[in-house]
Amino acid sequence: MAGLVLAGTVGAGTLLKTDFIGSADGDTLTATITLPTGTELASTDETAREVEAWLGDQDEVESYQSTVGSSGGIEAVFLGGGSNAATVAITLVEDSDGAAFAQAFEDEAPVPSDANVAVTGAQQQPGSSNLEVVVSAADSDDLMTTAAQVVDVVEEAGGTDVTNNLADTVPSLRVTVEREAAAAAGLTETQIGQIVSSASTGSTVGQVE
Repeated sequence: MAGLVLAGTVGAGTLLKTDFIGSADGDTLTATITLPTGTELASTDETAREVEAWLGDQDEVESYQSTVGSSGGIEAVFLGGGSNAATVAITLVEDSDGAAFAQAFEDEAPVPSDANVAVTGAQQQPGSSNLEVVVSAADSDDLMTTAAQVVDVVEEAGGTDVTNNLADTVPSLRVTVEREAAAAAGLTETQIGQIVSSASTGSTVGQVE
């Protein structure tokens, strides 16, 4: 049976939160930039570098640190490896308006038009909570249609940063290892899996502050 999980943030009570910033007066923000599924690590890294250059020109920014992609591993071969995502931790100068800068980042940061940008604060907005909606269907077309309808309903109700995991489906890669040939080359199945993972998704080798 096909299924998906929709995730979003909805304010409690009668006042629905409509902003992405967790703490308007906070001086620490996290920006998550998600490019289309299948984007290569090098392209994501280029986007992150352009964002860093932009941040370096902003008077409100005290420091920043970017992380591109995931840690890799054999699971990255089957799950996409996170090569299309970058996270930027931003520290603002004291007494900066976090909410205003978050909005400026979403409006002005140099990211591709098809990228999804979400900026959050160090603390979640009081009264808000995370909500997951699980939708199941026997037919994939029905599932996609219903998922789109649920997303619309949640957003109309005031949900923010609403996503669904159908948007991240990608063709899978299956590798069958000929053990005798691998052994003759001095390789194990695990080593071959790591080679394929590195070639297809890349890996994080370090961070520069």
